[in-house]
Amino acid sequence: MITLGNINRDMAMAELVKRERARRSMLGCMDYCWQGGIQSPMIVGRHTIGMCKTLDKAIARFKQRISTFLIIRVPFRHGKSDCSSRFFPAYVLGHLHSYDPDVMLVGCDDDLATGFSRDAQTIVQDDRYQTLFPGVRMHRKYTSAGEWGIDGRRGRVRALGFGGGAMGRGASVLIADDWCRKREDAESPGIREKVWNAFRNDLMTRRAPVSIVAVVGTPWHVDGLQERIIKEAKGNKEFPQFEVVSYPARTKRDDGTWEYLFPERFGESWYREMYATLNPYEAAGLLDVNPVQASGNMASRAWFLKTPAPPGGRVVKKVRYWDCAATTNKKSDYTASGCVWKYDDGKECIADVTLDRIGYAMIGDAMLKVAQADGFDVEQWIEFEKGSMGLIGPSELARPMIAKGYKVMLAKRPTGAKHFTWFGMLNRAHTSYARHGGMLIVDGTQTEQFLADVDATPSPAHDDNLDAVSGASDAVNGTRECEAAVGGGMGMVVR
Repeated sequence: MITLGNINRDMAMAELVKRERARRSMLGCMDYCWQGGIQSPMIVGRHTIGMCKTLDKAIARFKQRISTFLIIRVPFRHGKSDCSSRFFPAYVLGHLHSYDPDVMLVGCDDDLATGFSRDAQTIVQDDRYQTLFPGVRMHRKYTSAGEWGIDGRRGRVRALGFGGGAMGRGASVLIADDWCRKREDAESPGIREKVWNAFRNDLMTRRAPVSIVAVVGTPWHVDGLQERIIKEAKGNKEFPQFEVVSYPARTKRDDGTWEYLFPERFGESWYREMYATLNPYEAAGLLDVNPVQASGNMASRAWFLKTPAPPGGRVVKKVRYWDCAATTNKKSDYTASGCVWKYDDGKECIADVTLDRIGYAMIGDAMLKVAQADGFDVEQWIEFEKGSMGLIGPSELARPMIAKGYKVMLAKRPTGAKHFTWFGMLNRAHTSYARHGGMLIVDGTQTEQFLADVDATPSPAHDDNLDAVSGASDAVNGTRECEAAVGGGMGMVVR
């Protein structure tokens, strides 16, 4: 317990003032109870002040028996969870314990939510917090991170993931922080629908007559949870009307320069590097907190540098990836391949792109001809659809190459949105553009078509060459898995 002890009058008065400020304001409480120490001091930005004031207002309204609905949008790594999911639950218990509030902490999965809950427990048990709110002590029986309470009070703090077991539980305060963990989840219509249904059916139905609902996060997608709430509120005036509080990573000044959100922690170079690392589509949500529809400005040919031939240097892996259509119909897809070399310095070069309409009977011979031009040091990857044919179809196509001793890898076609399967290659190209001027691409007969399709991402006229080059780029970087390896003296190895 912190005591005044033998300190002079001025110091004692300063301490009392600090304690009173900590009791009266969320920001003061965070400052007083911060546990980072010298190694990780509390750093306050204008968004920190803004979030704390917004949450203070929600508590004041609760005491007036008025519900509050909030959407708080903040870029990644800017302390939104420290404020909303760690300190706010503890601060709520300090101010509203006489109301016996049930606090529900929700994350994209149980582990995230439980981690928030455990951190809130640690704050409540700390001597500094006990100095501010001496009557708020952990219940001796309910102490798990998944469910805990305050001694002498009926309310509980519960942690669960979206879709978790909320039935039978109430929520005077509902904090939903980060509905998805990664880009793949954000791009999945099924996951977005599951989260939206869980929010409506499993969480909002748990609300007390007077409640605080805060949906906090970095927005990933135009169809994400926050965006769906905003859309629903606009179209249905009976739906809870959420106040939207947004803090973009940068705002443009009148003179055209940028003002960055959190210079107290991140310098201008960090923000510039983040905008260079993410493509414009990703940065719109994760940094500007204003996600946009995937459209033709999602990628740019400027991220690629034409070269007459692959550069010298030590090549650590070469892959040609085949996306086969098996048709000569002029309105159908192409049989495409992309060959990517990876160097020991991490750079990549798109050594070749092929694009042609070939009948099924001719594909094997066409592959062999290309493989002979590539050489034995290039792995030949063939994509296949999961279905009744399984590995048989691509194995038959690979037979001419296998007979000549070429190494062939069989890869299952990725599922999900097309443009998501290209993210790996496009992100590497964008990063290379920021650091080295662009990913190298050998200037060949299909180069212009490939670059035109990049400019048209995510809806090019034909996506076959993007599929093929992305597959090769993922394969040389170890992010594309194969189902089996055949030829090259290996026999057949199924993985």
